[in-house]
Amino acid sequence: MYKSKNPYKLKVLLDTAGQERYYVSFKDGTGTIQEVEISRELFLEFQSFEKEYKHEANIYDRYIEHVELTEEQLSKRALNPPKSLEEEVNRRIIRYIINKIILDLPQAHTRRFILYYEFGFTLEKIAELEGCSKMAVKKSIDSALRKILKYI
Repeated sequence: MYKSKNPYKLKVLLDTAGQERYYVSFKDGTGTIQEVEISRELFLEFQSFEKEYKHEANIYDRYIEHVELTEEQLSKRALNPPKSLEEEVNRRIIRYIINKIILDLPQAHTRRFILYYEFGFTLEKIAELEGCSKMAVKKSIDSALRKILKYI
């Protein structure tokens, strides 16, 4: 919630003739409250500063979280939370086995499989690069996938 933290206060008073008079009050270096009459233009500038500060404070209150997060809380909120040592070891072992199988495939199968699954190329783009049909690429990739799944 917005709470003014400005070191000054603004006020408008009417004089005996009914004219508005503008004042700013503040504490000086010795802690004594000083009140100074200011022009209407300066008063309006002070008000615009106050409105801008209030606007920024409201944005802060609405959209910025006001808690201190621990390392554990940050890990739980992470997009890709850290894996346990066991999960990481398993992932690396599986990756090693798959790489070994892929390298044992015929070169064309290996190349097409890597282009498709690792680099995200489409069947059409691989066929264009290889100078063959889309069906030939699909058959190579399917064959490679069957061999990998059979081994695993």
